[in-house]
Amino acid sequence: MRALVFEKSFARLAATKILSLATPRAFVGPAAPMRLREIPEPALPADDWVVLRTRRAGLCGSDYKQTFLHGNVDNPMTALISFPQVLGHEVVGTIERMGPGVRDRAIGERVVLNPWLSCAPRGLPLCEWCARGELAHCRNFTRGTIAPGIHTGNSRDATGGFAEAVPAHVSQCIPIPDDVSDEEAVLADPFSVSFHAIVHHPPPKDGTALVHGCGTLGLAAIAILRALHPQVRVLAVARFDHQRRLAERFGAARNFAHRRALGIAEGVA
Repeated sequence: MRALVFEKSFARLAATKILSLATPRAFVGPAAPMRLREIPEPALPADDWVVLRTRRAGLCGSDYKQTFLHGNVDNPMTALISFPQVLGHEVVGTIERMGPGVRDRAIGERVVLNPWLSCAPRGLPLCEWCARGELAHCRNFTRGTIAPGIHTGNSRDATGGFAEAVPAHVSQCIPIPDDVSDEEAVLADPFSVSFHAIVHHPPPKDGTALVHGCGTLGLAAIAILRALHPQVRVLAVARFDHQRRLAERFGAARNFAHRRALGIAEGVA
């Protein structure tokens, strides 16, 4: 199958960094760490895994940063991931193949991916965090039946949605209602990030909430605040004109132009 494969090659990293001084095309050129390649169809790491045929894959900010090498080679997070990688953890797919241990799912079923490679996908008993549903805090991202990786796309055994097919543990597959389109469902991951933040840290009643940044997460946060806390005044900081227009459409009472964060915080205060 075709896939965008990211290899950890110091020679490619160095060459791309140097060539990018002349042209941004270097990041997707023949010397780049990420290349379009033919790779084998996904294997099932265990009997309770499935293979999804990719329908949609979202582009996360982390995918963008990795593609354009906006990070440090010695980042301590590299201890929790493995290479080579196929990025893309915001995935909508159709179940195409199932292991014999899969229950309550069906071939042809449309699902959205919960990308965390926590205890259950690794074939391990649930740690205290996973037992509480806090999968992002799992203690076992480097253990179990698959190679290290925090979520789909940064483990060599759990390749992501920038490919024609994606392996997934049955617990990662969330059925999509028929009245929800692929284009809507693929926003589940970024929407849930904003939703989680607001539910766990709600604004004070009749207070003011400042959303700093109006990309996908910020716009989702504005919409969620308006739906869950209609009495709260929502302010937004947007870098681009189209973001300002969308922020107002989603319910922001006022927009601030992007500038030094401390200055904005002081102004709102």
